[in-house]
Amino acid sequence: TGDRCRFLADGNIEYLGRLDHQVKLRGQRIELGEIDSALLNLPAITGACTLVIDNRLVAFYSSSAAQSDLDTQLAAELPAYMVPAVWVHIPALPLSTNGKIDRKALAALPLPNTQKDYAAPRNELERLLCQLFGELLGETLTGGREVGTSDSFFALGGDSILGLKLISRLREQGYSLTPRDLFRSPTPAALAHVTTALLTQAEQGDVTGPMPLMPLHQWFFDQQQVQAAHWNQSVLADSDRRLEPAIVQATLDRLVAHHDALRLRFTHVDGQWQAHIAPVAPAQLTCCEHPEQLLQVAQSLDLQHGPLFAAALLEGTPQRLYLVAHHLVVDAVSWTPLLEDFQQLYAALERDEQPTLPAKTTSYRQWAEHLQAHAAKAAAEQRYWSAQASANPPPMATVAERQTLSAHWDASRTHQWLTESHAAYRTQPEELLIAALAATLAEVEQRSDIVVDLERHGRDAPFAGLDVGRTVGWFTTLYPLRVSASGAAGDQVRNAKQALRDVPGLGLGYGLLRQRGELPASHGDVLFNYLGHEQTPAGWLRASSLTPPADAAPVNRVTHTREVVAWLEDGVLRVEWHSVTPNADSHLPARLLERLQALVEHCLDPQAGSLMPADFPLAKALNQKSLDKLLGKLKTKPDSQS
Repeated sequence: TGDRCRFLADGNIEYLGRLDHQVKLRGQRIELGEIDSALLNLPAITGACTLVIDNRLVAFYSSSAAQSDLDTQLAAELPAYMVPAVWVHIPALPLSTNGKIDRKALAALPLPNTQKDYAAPRNELERLLCQLFGELLGETLTGGREVGTSDSFFALGGDSILGLKLISRLREQGYSLTPRDLFRSPTPAALAHVTTALLTQAEQGDVTGPMPLMPLHQWFFDQQQVQAAHWNQSVLADSDRRLEPAIVQATLDRLVAHHDALRLRFTHVDGQWQAHIAPVAPAQLTCCEHPEQLLQVAQSLDLQHGPLFAAALLEGTPQRLYLVAHHLVVDAVSWTPLLEDFQQLYAALERDEQPTLPAKTTSYRQWAEHLQAHAAKAAAEQRYWSAQASANPPPMATVAERQTLSAHWDASRTHQWLTESHAAYRTQPEELLIAALAATLAEVEQRSDIVVDLERHGRDAPFAGLDVGRTVGWFTTLYPLRVSASGAAGDQVRNAKQALRDVPGLGLGYGLLRQRGELPASHGDVLFNYLGHEQTPAGWLRASSLTPPADAAPVNRVTHTREVVAWLEDGVLRVEWHSVTPNADSHLPARLLERLQALVEHCLDPQAGSLMPADFPLAKALNQKSLDKLLGKLKTKPDSQS
């Protein structure tokens, strides 16, 4: 609101005056008074005033004792983009004739010429974190500049899936970090305080025997597909080196032994599906001469007897490697460790060396056991999930009837959406995407409420001591999200943000309650999955230009009449819109991006933005009406009280 206030001990709020010092720097809207207030809360700071000079945040301060590491202290309280780049200590802040801080006099003071926007790492851990930020985000997001300790992982364009890769890379270096730590402390300086030495390792031996069904396993079997065994995920890669079938076989054998989920089997007993992990056995490899033979490999998977993971080596120039797994045993995140490990194992075996792999992370079975133990906590969420559900009938169309429509943005607009548009409403990129998707469908369906069945990677559940960063398996969570698309652009952003922030327990409870039969089946208006940054593992396997065989049997039914998948590739937002009514939907992918562009432009407007209950997670009983009422009272206070 531009008002500056403080809470008193008796619970009242004292109005301190207008800030009126809002600036926009690198796409982020900043209240300079917030920085000053945070500085004044630090020990020994007696005065503070922050200005923007030469496109940099410059903090002038006075103190009763010598100060050091002010940037680190402030990084624990403020977003990285609000931490000043230049610090100027002065004996006292200059005042104007009416007793206010003389900002013109401060701006005329000489600045230290040794300080820059870049905050260099001060120890080995900070250096490692800055290095990993740069490697994972790439030049597209970092702008080719070196990552400093005050740069925020998410402000630079990182997302939760890249965060999992960061956690995995840190683990390889002997450090432990959780997704929650990363969200709370997104800069290298702050992360260095919460990153700890890795003290325990997951079980490194073979895992075999029964395991609980995951909620998505039960969801899949509830679909009762005609050809349930042909519902896969796959990778077809061109090889830059000559692959010898014997070494490929030895590589696959070790891959299947290391990643337990690839040995899963599913049996139907007394009307219930059960899962168990089979003992280690040789992997299935087929050598092919013609691309048409790959379809036979895709169709060879067997739920009960196995395998649920197979490979083919297609001869030609170049040679091609086809890896296929039933979706019950892998998700999109699983392919990164699988491809990395395949290349590492093959190269070692080719050199006649004893191959080694990174240590195993938490087993798929152990995760499933923890998830089932979590089910008791989900009972309290039943009322919430019942209100989210949709009454749409299950679709009857087949995969053969579905077509894929596509659209994409340019790099400039993508970068704006990723980094510059979120200051106004304190949003995340996915929240604007969902707001745009709901508005697009609301326009078509002629109603304001849209139920989005939301897919998430599901690997960020708050299970203490568990790390599944490199674990292969199907971890996905799927839950309905009711989003209102009514109102103007700002309303649509707020509605989507609030809907997502209201989801209890990262959405885990919905699948668990459905699995226990405590919630009815729900079919949303659209299935939506934002995959984040697509990153091909480095090495000599690269995505093939040859079209792989279909991952799902044409006679299987679609789970949704519309399915939208969005991801980032080479710094560009791409959208695929799978539809069983492609003629009617032909304009919708482009319309979705038009809606998103309108929301981004609104958010970049200096007048846009507002606070909402989701911004106060500790105020459990706060709703938008009471928040607006409180903010309205503050706004009408007379200036004389300042």
